[in-house]
Amino acid sequence: MAPRKWTREVVIERIQSHHQQGMPLGKIRCYDSRLCMVSISLFGSWRAALEAAGFQSVQQKWSRERILKELKEEHSKSLSNNGCHQRRDLRFARAILRHFGSRHAALIAAGITPKRRPRVRRSWTPAEVIAAIVAHHEQGLPLVNVKKCDVTLVNAARKTFGGWHKAKVAAGLACNNPQMPTRDEIICNLQSRHQRGESLFGLSQSEAIFYRSILSRFGGLNNALTAAGIPTQLPQRWNKRSVIEAIRFRHMKGSDLSTAWKDDKQLFNAASNHFGGWKSAVKAAGVRVKKHEKWTKERVLEALRRTYHGQSFNEVDLSLVGAANRCFGGFYIAVEAAGLDLPRRKWSRQRIIRLIQEYYVQGHRLGTSGFGEKLFAANAKRYFGSWREAVAAAGLESRMPPPLTKRTWSEEGVLEAIRSFFESGGKASKAREDWGMYSFAKKHFGSWRAAVLAAGCKAAQRSWTRDIVIHEIQERHRRNQPLTCVVNKEDSPSHSGQPASHAGSKHPVLGVPGW
Repeated sequence: MAPRKWTREVVIERIQSHHQQGMPLGKIRCYDSRLCMVSISLFGSWRAALEAAGFQSVQQKWSRERILKELKEEHSKSLSNNGCHQRRDLRFARAILRHFGSRHAALIAAGITPKRRPRVRRSWTPAEVIAAIVAHHEQGLPLVNVKKCDVTLVNAARKTFGGWHKAKVAAGLACNNPQMPTRDEIICNLQSRHQRGESLFGLSQSEAIFYRSILSRFGGLNNALTAAGIPTQLPQRWNKRSVIEAIRFRHMKGSDLSTAWKDDKQLFNAASNHFGGWKSAVKAAGVRVKKHEKWTKERVLEALRRTYHGQSFNEVDLSLVGAANRCFGGFYIAVEAAGLDLPRRKWSRQRIIRLIQEYYVQGHRLGTSGFGEKLFAANAKRYFGSWREAVAAAGLESRMPPPLTKRTWSEEGVLEAIRSFFESGGKASKAREDWGMYSFAKKHFGSWRAAVLAAGCKAAQRSWTRDIVIHEIQERHRRNQPLTCVVNKEDSPSHSGQPASHAGSKHPVLGVPGW
């Protein structure tokens, strides 16, 4: 078990303990990694921890002289083996890098001629970059995907000019500020392409500049095709910029922005995802929307009488549904308050009152909540607070049976009930039929058996111990009875209350009555 607090003394004591047990200290990381990490934290290294504990590390320190000696020996072995020997030691390589910076420098310091020359990186000048780009162009090579064939040139262009396009502009092979086509020019171009039967879904790869102008003017290819009157099934990939452009385009056409949730659900959902809500997206687009009047109960009722014709609230304006919920506590409650007919099978206060009266006339009992129907009872509780209040609203409170009072049992009452139960010839297996007595007996005494013993009655179940169980197993084996988990009722003491062979006697060892 690891000590609660590590100190230098604890580390030294643990190292000495491992050494006394015969554990190799060089492989301490394999069986006590915690000790190794703490040693490095407290002493700076595992070697320093071993020296503090009075031990010397088997591994020697790498010095410049040792590295040079090892390199010379490695070189002589490679010459004798025709260059087939190659040392692969990670610690040796790290020591070379730590002392010399590179293997090439270490070989030169050892007087060994390296077989490979160090790789020298070329330093490009702006004139060399321009000359290389012009040479590519004169050879007829494309200047679009140059990175696949000459990545060094592209990296040099980015380093010297800040980008590949700027380098092409400096070489005179690209326009610095290409003029972006207008919205009308883009629409005419798309319509002519559509008339010629060309595909419009690969513009991002074939004509990147034209596709970027579409994104800048319309926010997306879908919006551009819609403006050009071209049907499309292309899925829209939304981002913040495309959402803003689509909102501005919708506002420019004169469409109502408040009905976007119904007219353009993709735009509405994208605005909610990227901006957290439709209002935030419209505000980010810089579009001024006419402020609506504040919803009141009178305005909600007037709007319902004007627009509602029995349809579901999913087909009604969301702002009206929200206002009805805020002002009346529910949409259909507002519809009912407006004096309109509810859709078929919709619950209301009037319908619940009518159903209660009809069920009572048919002879159903008012004491049963909802007359046994869970949906009826739930809606009565929803609209009136409880079933009794719903019956009172129907004018039948006087016909409602009085509420049942729960009986509370005391400890004395439980004990008296148990005594009378057994005196009247009741069996222990039938005690649960009187659930009040049984449950309060367990509540006051912890179990039914404890309650029966506290009442001075004899418990039906036995108290099993380890010795009794062992003795019973031995008896079953002596009588050649099966010892499997399945036991017959006629020979099971747990069912009969006492074993068959010891009925009326005492246990030979324990002296327990009934054995």
